[in-house]
Amino acid sequence: MSSAENKMAERAPGTRRPVSAARQLAAASVGNAVEWYDWFSCTDAQAVYLSAPYLHQRRSA
Repeated sequence: MSSAENKMAERAPGTRRPVSAARQLAAASVGNAVEWYDWFSCTDAQAVYLSAPYLHQRRSA
């Protein structure tokens, strides 16, 4: 048996192998980038909406 087969045999059925630190870091970085993109896109959309010309017109009462 190879060492990889020994490690597989030692694990209980239904258990998952631990995720490497590099993979966790990559997943966290991708999630962080998505959150920042979402935040910037929402704030930019709000700035565009609030600067719309029709919002600055006075209503006649």
